[in-house]
Amino acid sequence: MRRLNFPACNPLYGNTPLIARWHKGQDYFVVRLYRDLVGDWIISQCWGNSSQGTSASTKTILSTYQEARLLLKEINQQQKTAGYSPAERDEIQLDFFD
Repeated sequence: MRRLNFPACNPLYGNTPLIARWHKGQDYFVVRLYRDLVGDWIISQCWGNSSQGTSASTKTILSTYQEARLLLKEINQQQKTAGYSPAERDEIQLDFFD
């Protein structure tokens, strides 16, 4: 049996999802970037209002990490423009916050 030697927590292998969160009052927006089993990059977006219990979500499939990073930068800019602030969490945070 041949074993593949992937680093246990390398996000480029899809083992660790990268997560970014924004908030504005009770409104929240969460983005997760991960790689699926066939090698596609998935950007999952969730948003809602924690006090009203409303939420929605979408998933976008991208074929390269570079495409995913470009979309993440666009999402980050949209959230900043809409008045959202990054929320710190224990997960691995994406590095496009400035």
